[in-house]
Amino acid sequence: MTGPAAAEALRAELRAWLATHLTAAVRAALAAPDAWDAHRAWNATLVDAGWGAVGWPAAYGGRDADVPAQLAWHEEMARAGAPGPVN
Repeated sequence: MTGPAAAEALRAELRAWLATHLTAAVRAALAAPDAWDAHRAWNATLVDAGWGAVGWPAAYGGRDADVPAQLAWHEEMARAGAPGPVN
């Protein structure tokens, strides 16, 4: 599925996932002065869940997201204050 409905479905799924995984402890670790290891761990968490490169094909760890869905991903990550992938 592509288009606005797919973007909104991805948005809802990501919002729920972030509510579970972007905990206060993760936020604190990411905000620490020497947070490189925390960012690498967060990156691994994103990648393992398929959120590291949503525009990539699912066969390569992405979500086959079209442009509206990728925009929804960026909007939700910004809304949550979540850092994106380390790359």
